[in-house]
Amino acid sequence: MTPIGAIRRGASLIVRPSPWVWGAIGVAAQISFSAGWVISETWQGPNYNPLNDTISDMQAANAPRVWFPIICFALGSVGTFGFAVFGLRPALSRAG
Repeated sequence: MTPIGAIRRGASLIVRPSPWVWGAIGVAAQISFSAGWVISETWQGPNYNPLNDTISDMQAANAPRVWFPIICFALGSVGTFGFAVFGLRPALSRAG
């Protein structure tokens, strides 16, 4: 018996998550990106102004805790890519 969403190729079984799982990953990726931006903004101090400074200023060499926004933005981009390629593309291809 083959699980739902699984493909049998020869002796191996390939299990693919459903588009709903990738949809949840896409939402979590956007939350990670936004949380990284908002939380990092609070650490920048009085010299950082979100209206005047770019988001790239949070990754400057002299910025505090520079690793945090980099990790959040990387997780956000990888999750969004996974959602687009593995969740959205198969769903749209079925629609025609």
